[in-house]
Amino acid sequence: MNLYAVINGDWVDSSAYSQKEKQEYLKIVKILFSEINKIKQSGLINTFEITRLDSFQGVTERPEKSLIITLLLRSYLRAKLTRKFNPSYEGKIQRPFFKRVPDIRFAIGVGEAVLKAKFSESDGAAFTASGRLLEEMKGKKEKILITSPWKEVDEEFEVQFALLDALISRWTFFQSEVIFYKLSGNTEKEIAEILQISQPAVNFRTQTAHWWVIEKLLERFERVIIKNIS
Repeated sequence: MNLYAVINGDWVDSSAYSQKEKQEYLKIVKILFSEINKIKQSGLINTFEITRLDSFQGVTERPEKSLIITLLLRSYLRAKLTRKFNPSYEGKIQRPFFKRVPDIRFAIGVGEAVLKAKFSESDGAAFTASGRLLEEMKGKKEKILITSPWKEVDEEFEVQFALLDALISRWTFFQSEVIFYKLSGNTEKEIAEILQISQPAVNFRTQTAHWWVIEKLLERFERVIIKNIS
């Protein structure tokens, strides 16, 4: 049985932002889609599609990679949107107080799918499950959830993703952007060159963002999904 993972993303409280800010959001999202598409090991099919002004959707043929894709999207958007929507912040290392920290909720649906040229025309259990889950998440605290053919998997990661949410909610945009590049497979030296900061600064942000926890969760997620698929 060939299973896919459909990832639906939705901008939390998007109605609270101005039209100008929404246009900035779209620019940033489109750049992100281009970056994500370069990561071939993700198994992404084509690229993400914007389904509404504040929502988007993507599909991977490797469900075990759906969490790392989701974290790539979330870390990048938290970094770029937080910086964009708090222009008066000058960029100090210590954790700042932001008036607004934009965030995205993600619903991962694992299941069979019938793919068409456009995801909006595609169908199947993965699409239905992901869309339904995203609607159920609105108004709730959860920012990442999964629905799959395996109840025990959903229950395990509901708890683990709640702890992950608590961790991510404390990231500064400095930490978020470093985590994005770590997830992309870059070394600390390469990240230092990209961000034009020192390697010790990269290491500090990596450690204070609790990168080791992210690694363990990603490893566990991949093992569990692969085991259930095979």
